[in-house]
Amino acid sequence: MTGAMGWLSALKRHRKGVLLGPQSILEGDFVGARLAHAHLRGRRPGRGLTVDPRSGELINVQIPETVLDGTDRAA
Repeated sequence: MTGAMGWLSALKRHRKGVLLGPQSILEGDFVGARLAHAHLRGRRPGRGLTVDPRSGELINVQIPETVLDGTDRAA
């Protein structure tokens, strides 16, 4: 956890980020939002939570799936 303190403090200071699978309602503090227990249950893979910078509302976002096929296209 010691190595993470730099980026965690920057995240909390700027209040910008996406929560991918929060485990505690306290994790909302990192992005400047209050999480309810309902936000912790039933999270689907590929979905995250962030805060709208204008309204301050917590919103769901979909993270695009990226698949690496292992072939080199630059031949």
